[in-house]
Amino acid sequence: MTLEELNTLLSATGIPVAMDHFLTSQSLPYMVYIIPNDDTFPADNSTYHISPIIQVELYSIRKDQALETTVETALAGFYFTKQEGYLDDEQMYMVTYQFAL
Repeated sequence: MTLEELNTLLSATGIPVAMDHFLTSQSLPYMVYIIPNDDTFPADNSTYHISPIIQVELYSIRKDQALETTVETALAGFYFTKQEGYLDDEQMYMVTYQFAL
């Protein structure tokens, strides 16, 4: 899957999404996705395959299980990990999904 296909997959949720950041201010809820690092597979003393690690961050005013289910349904084809918490300084809730593309 390419990053463009990932963007299409996430956009199909109906939640505004952008890679890294939005160029304009957004109302909650919204998502951004970033590539914090790569997962490399070595073979014969060289890098055989590189898989980007994707981090999808879902921001909302409060914990919203229906919203999370929407995102998790879109990501059903991936093995992902999930972390969540409240951002006091921003006064918003963030759920982070991480997986290899």
